[in-house]
Amino acid sequence: MKRLGLITVVSLVLIVVAPAGAPVTGAGVRLQKVVHIPTDDVNTAYKHFQAGDSDWIPTVPVAQLESARQRPEFCVTPYRGPIS
Repeated sequence: MKRLGLITVVSLVLIVVAPAGAPVTGAGVRLQKVVHIPTDDVNTAYKHFQAGDSDWIPTVPVAQLESARQRPEFCVTPYRGPIS
């Protein structure tokens, strides 16, 4: 495990982001950590998210989009293209 500022690289397949001092968000909720499992397969990422292993995924499989929209944590953000 290697600590890089806010990011702790647990292994090459697990990234944990945890702020020092757990700052309060706008809603008064303390953020403790965000777990992300990087993978190129959107179906695998979605399965990890559904199982509670991952807190965030960048996209949802097209075949699962309608069921994903029913989840309370579903959020749509615009894609602005790659950062160059």
